[in-house]
Amino acid sequence: MILSLNVAPVYAKAGAFPLEKTYTFTSESKDSKYVKNQEITEGGKKYKAAKTEYKVLEEIKPEVIKDYTNLSKQEVPQEINDEGQTYKLKEVNYESSEISETKSFSSKENIPETISISRDGNTYEGQLIDAHNSLSTTQSESFSIPATFYGDANVDTYEINGKEIPATNAPEFSGYKNEILTYLGLDPSVYTLLSGRWDGGYQTAADGETYRNAIFTGTKTATIYNATYKANVYTAKAVYVSDAPNMYKISATVFYEPTGWSLLTKILIGVGLAIVAMTIAAIIIFLKRKKEDAENDSEDDYER
Repeated sequence: MILSLNVAPVYAKAGAFPLEKTYTFTSESKDSKYVKNQEITEGGKKYKAAKTEYKVLEEIKPEVIKDYTNLSKQEVPQEINDEGQTYKLKEVNYESSEISETKSFSSKENIPETISISRDGNTYEGQLIDAHNSLSTTQSESFSIPATFYGDANVDTYEINGKEIPATNAPEFSGYKNEILTYLGLDPSVYTLLSGRWDGGYQTAADGETYRNAIFTGTKTATIYNATYKANVYTAKAVYVSDAPNMYKISATVFYEPTGWSLLTKILIGVGLAIVAMTIAAIIIFLKRKKEDAENDSEDDYER
């Protein structure tokens, strides 16, 4: 009698493990193995990795994304170095915002076309977009202007802008300063008379009329020129790529079993014991049959 026993290999299925976790990692090779977290503690129990299944999730071109802020123009580096690796600019997207600044000047001729605008420690070139004049609320300027009054020393009044003003007030003309300003062609809302004095004695004009010159001084509200400048401030998101080999994003599902004999080991031991038991049983059966055959042969010889 020939006894033949074939035992197929036995493997533990993923669902037979009490704990599994999925990790992701990147590697230069899609065949890389996950070596971290081979032993973990979960719920106060210690587990060790028994089996790992892999899946390539993505092929990644080595790249660096860099954000730039407070740029004065649309310009970023064409090449950068990151952790010893050289990356070249692949693409860049810009966004812009505006800043403005208004400056005052004493004359229109002094207004420049561009100025430097400072914001948060950065300097930008501002372009002139508007300029207009106005009266200052805090600044004034001195002025001096000559005037001529006709009449001799015996006149009682001066007729100024249709109004008779006592000559005894000349040339101060107290109480009539606005009339004098109007006579001089000056705007009373801008100019203020402070004093007046005669500039020499009486003189006779070519037509025989007597006149006398005076000089008036005062202040005028300063005219200022307000110029507004605008500058663009840019932000940029730049993508840089490297000539280095592509990277792979890989998921590793690790199946854990409690520390001690592994589940696979226990299964193999059980299978081994079963094989031994089956082998012993087969031997016993074989020996028993052999004994029975021998006894039958003896009986046949006796009968003969």
